[in-house]
Amino acid sequence: MNVNGLLDRLYSLLVKELESEELGELPKGIYKEAAGAVRAVKVEGYDRKSLPSLVSERLRSLILELASMLLEVRVAKAMKEGQEALDRLSYEERFVMEPFYAHASRVRMVEEAIERGNRSFFENVFRELISKLVMVRFLGDAPAVIGPDLKKYGPFRKGDMALIPLDNALVMKKEGLVELIDLRT
Repeated sequence: MNVNGLLDRLYSLLVKELESEELGELPKGIYKEAAGAVRAVKVEGYDRKSLPSLVSERLRSLILELASMLLEVRVAKAMKEGQEALDRLSYEERFVMEPFYAHASRVRMVEEAIERGNRSFFENVFRELISKLVMVRFLGDAPAVIGPDLKKYGPFRKGDMALIPLDNALVMKKEGLVELIDLRT
């Protein structure tokens, strides 16, 4: 793997993005290539303060900085352009932008429901939200709670993992009783 070539390409892509108002095109797989380079330059078996380790760490840092800056600049441009930018985004950038596009769509849905006087839309939103369960890990013992769905959850012991209503989880998190578990990782 040619790390210097990758650093040059990342740098020139970043400069090109910074110099232009428009979202440019990226070579396919550039972020994946950056991840591969970070992995490839890892020097093992050396003392952390040895020259090879220090050089390796600096190369890894440069690759990460350039790739991160490129991602941030492109995502900022895509936010301004909206969904018109989709065809010029990499898969990784689309992954980052997906919640933003969903957010914009949901805002429009709420605005349209208000404009149309569609009360049932809000009743459906309420039902959906009170039925949303999230995974939590209990950081201490906790008594049973009644969810917004009027069901009983618990009691719980320290270390227990459970699916509980989002509203209850947020209150318990604020009180330091639970940590939210992200099941997507």
